[in-house]
Parts: sequence; structure tokens; C-alpha cells
Amino acid sequence: MTSNKLNKTVLLVDDDPTVITVNRAKLEKLGYTIVDSANGANALEYLNLHYSEICAIISDVEMPEMDGYKFCTAVRDKWCDDRIPFIFASSSNSLEDMVEGFEAGGDDYVGKPLLPEVFQIKLNSLLEKKELQSGLSEQLKESRDVAFQAMTYTSNLGQILQFLQSSLKVKNFTELGKLAIEVTNSFSLNCVIQFRTADKVFNISNSDKVTSIEVNVMEMTYKKGRMFDFGCRTVINYDDFSLLIKNMPSDPASVGNVKDTVSNLCNAIQVRAKLLLSDDVSAKKDELIKTVNNSMSGIDSSLKHMQHDNLSAAEQMMDALDHAMLTLGLTEEQEDTLRGITNLFVSKSEKIFAKGKEINKELDHIIECVNPASKVA
Repeated sequence: MTSNKLNKTVLLVDDDPTVITVNRAKLEKLGYTIVDSANGANALEYLNLHYSEICAIISDVEMPEMDGYKFCTAVRDKWCDDRIPFIFASSSNSLEDMVEGFEAGGDDYVGKPLLPEVFQIKLNSLLEKKELQSGLSEQLKESRDVAFQAMTYTSNLGQILQFLQSSLKVKNFTELGKLAIEVTNSFSLNCVIQFRTADKVFNISNSDKVTSIEVNVMEMTYKKGRMFDFGCRTVINYDDFSLLIKNMPSDPASVGNVKDTVSNLCNAIQVRAKLLLSDDVSAKKDELIKTVNNSMSGIDSSLKHMQHDNLSAAEQMMDALDHAMLTLGLTEEQEDTLRGITNLFVSKSEKIFAKGKEINKELDHIIECVNPASKVA
């Protein structure tokens, strides 16, 4: 509606042409433009087309077809959110008439004949009051909007807290991605999420199918900063994942709210993703430790068997040599030579056996170190 400070068109409603003529002359001297109607029904038809052009209505009470009270009630019912000053003009100034006028939605009551100066004072007062009420209404609307945004934000935070609790039960990135998509769906957002690990990339959406272009977009933008906007889409990037929002709102205020909310969700996703990666590394560490432990145990067992077999062979050789010397009839010199060679072999075997014991000790130490590490991991 045009501002009342600039708009100076007054609607006169009266079934008496003389009253219309006189009041028109008085108000035009004050700078007002006058339009008129003979009764409430005709005035309503005019207002249906020109309501925004009127700064005030002055209406008689007793008129044919539709009196002033019914006319005022109809105006207030139809344009309840945009009140313009409505002043009753009547030769009757009884308390009952005034009360009925106010109950119908009127703002003031003036007597006939109309006094221009009085009308000017009353209208200025009503216009100032209307402007004040309009400002208060706008403030109230803004306050309601802020309160609604706060309630929405609080509700979204509740969803994120619920996500954190539920995420403790997930066992892999696929389950984590589906849980995150459920939350973004509750925000009325259409999203795709991509997790990146050292071994594999996981792409999850609410349709169980991620297009190649969506995958390529996330792969190409995840190093372009925390947030990357293009068209009505936004990619939010973290160390281990990217979230593509495919239906960002158009107005800046809503965009900011969405980014704030989804950033909080992404912080929660990142925490759980780090824990899953840690679990994966721990599992691989456990497997490596187990493999090393088994290998060390096998080496230790094989070395001990070799030492045992070497010692047994040396002993058998000495027994066989003693028996041979009794039956071969060797000279004493030949027996001494042969024993010298054999003793040299036994001595070398004993040295090898001693080194084997040192290796055993080293293996035992390694196994002792590996086993506690496996328990801690």
C-alpha cells in the first residue's frame, strides 16, 4: 500500500449529495483528493479496486442498502491486515452510537457538519498511530521469524545430537553415510556423501545410486576449501569426506541457516569418521602383529629343531667313530688324527649352537614385545 504520508485520497461515503459536496470542498482546501460513494455497498465495490490508493474513509452511519456500521465491519473483515483510518460522521453523537461504531471497527467519531481542522487533527493522529502499529507489527513479525528460526535451529541440533548417539552403533562407512543422509533428509535436503580412506572411496545417497557426475564433482572440489558453491548446490569438505547438497535454498538468509546447521552435522560426522578410521588402523595393526608373532614363533621353533638335530648328529657321529676305530684296526696315530678332525667338527657345531641360543634369546625378546603390543592395540 502507498505510504499514508504521500497518499492523500479520502473516500467520502454519504447518501446525501449536499453533504458530499460541502465536505469535498472543505477537504480539498486541506490538500486532499476526494472520491465519493452513496452507500456502503458501492463503496466496497470501489475499494475492491482502489483500496491501496485510499488514506482514510469518512462514512455516514444511516444509509440505504448498507449502513455505515455494516460497511465498516465488511472493510475490517476483508482488509484485516492493512487497516486504514475509518471515521464515522453523524449528526448523532450519543454514547450508544459511538460504542456501536467502535465495535464495528471504527477509529473515531466526528459530528456533522464536518469541521476541517478537527478532521485534520484526528486524521493526523490516526495516521501516526497506524504508522506506529505498522512498525510494531513489522517488529513482531521479525521477532516471530527469529523465534521460528531459533526453534528450527534447536530442532535441528536435536537431530544432530540424535545422530551422534546413533552413530556410535555403526560399524562401517556405509552405515555412517546412510545415517547422515537420513538426517539431511529430515532437513529437507537432497544430499550425497563421499568418504575417502586409504584403501577405498564410499559414495552414499538417499537413492542408493550416485551418478558419475556427482562423484566427479566431489572428487574435483574437495580440495577447494571448506565450502564450494555452484548454482543451487554446495559441497562441504572435510578431511575424510565431502557432502554435496543438491537443493540449496535461494534466499541468502536460508542459505546461511542451512550452512550453519549442516556444518554442525558435518563436525559430528567427522568425529565418527575419525573413530572408524582409527578402528580400521587398529584392526590392521592387530593383523600385522598376529602375522609377525606367528612368523617369529615358527622361526623360533624351526631354529630349535635345527639345533637339536645338529647336536644329535654330532653325538651319533662320535659314537659311530668310536665303534669304527675298534673294528678297523687303525694305528694309534691314525685314531688321534681322526679324533682331531671329529673334535674340530664338534667344536664348530657347539659354536653354532651357542649362536643359536643367542638368536633364541633375541626371538624371545621380540615375541615378548609383540604380545603386549597386541594386547594394548
